Amino acid sequence: MKNDLSLHKILINKRVQGWVRPADWLPMPDIPAGEQKAILLVGIYSDVPDMTQMFTVYSGTYTVDWGDGSPPENIIGTSGHAYDYAALPEATLTPDGYKQVIITISCPSFTSLTISNNFKSHFAILDISVRAPSMNGLSIQASYYAQRLRFFGPANLTSLNLNGGAFETVYFEDPNPTKTERWFRNCYRITDIDLNMAGKTITSLERIAEYNYAVKSVNLHGVKVSGTSVAAFYNCSSLEEVLGIDVENATSLSSMFAYCYKLRRANITGIALNISFADCLIHRDELVEIFNNLKTVSGQTITITNNPGAASLTAAERAIATDKGWTITG
Repeated sequence: MKNDLSLHKILINKRVQGWVRPADWLPMPDIPAGEQKAILLVGIYSDVPDMTQMFTVYSGTYTVDWGDGSPPENIIGTSGHAYDYAALPEATLTPDGYKQVIITISCPSFTSLTISNNFKSHFAILDISVRAPSMNGLSIQASYYAQRLRFFGPANLTSLNLNGGAFETVYFEDPNPTKTERWFRNCYRITDIDLNMAGKTITSLERIAEYNYAVKSVNLHGVKVSGTSVAAFYNCSSLEEVLGIDVENATSLSSMFAYCYKLRRANITGIALNISFADCLIHRDELVEIFNNLKTVSGQTITITNNPGAASLTAAERAIATDKGWTITG
C-alpha cells in the first residue's frame, strides 16, 4: 500500500491548464430534478476500516448505497462503511492502483451534509455532485483529494465549507445563498470563481476567497452585498480581476483587497465606505473606473498608494472622486 503522500501525488499532481476530468474515472450518474441526493466518486486504495463518521446528515433518516454491491442502508446520524478492496470489480481499477465506487446518499429533505475522511491513506473522495434545494449547510472535510464539486438546481446555502484542499473546479447551476462567507477560503487550486448571482442579495461576502493564492478572476455578476465584505480577497496574491459586486449597502470594506499585488481591475459598484487598493497593479484607466463607481459621501477615504496608474492621474480625473466628498490617499 502506498503511503498518504504518495497517494496525494498520484491523485493530484496531474494538473493541466484548465481542469480536465481524468478519462479513467467512472462517469457520474445524473441526479434528476425533484430528487435530493449527493453522489460521490471514491477511489479505494486498500482495505478500508469501518468509516463510522464518513457522513453526517442532519435530516432524519437517509439512505446510502455504498456502490460495492452491498444492500443500501437506512441511517440516522453518522454513517460509514468497510470496503473489501479485493472484492471490488477489477474493471474499476486505474493505472494508479485504486479501484472506484460510486456512493449515493439519498434524503427526502436534505438540510445539512458533512463529508469526512479519517482514512486518507486508504481512500480518496474525488468527485462530488449534489442536488438538494432544501440543503442549507454543506461541509466537505474530505477535500484532501477532491477535485470537483457540482451543485445542481437551487443552492439555498447559508454555509459552505470546502476546507481548502485540492478542489480544481466548483460549479453552481443556480447559486442562491444568503451569504458566501469563507466559501473558497484556502482553496489553493481554484483559479476562477464565476457565480451567476445576478439579482441576488447576500448578507456577507466576508473572506469568500481569503488565502486563495491561485485565483485570478472573480465574477459574481452583480450580486448585492448588504453586510460585511471584510477581507473578501485578503492575500489573493494572484488575483487580477474582480467583477460584478455591488457594495452600496455593505457595512464594511476593510481589507477587501489587502495583499492583492497583481490586481489590475476591480469593477465593483456603489462604493460608499473607506476602501483601500494599496499595493495593487491598477493602471490609470482602471483607477478612473473605480472613481466613477464611487458614491457621494462625507469623510471617506480611498487609498491607491503604490499603483502604477496613480502618478499619471490628471487633476480632473482625481476630481471625479474628490467632488463626491472623497479623500484620495496615494
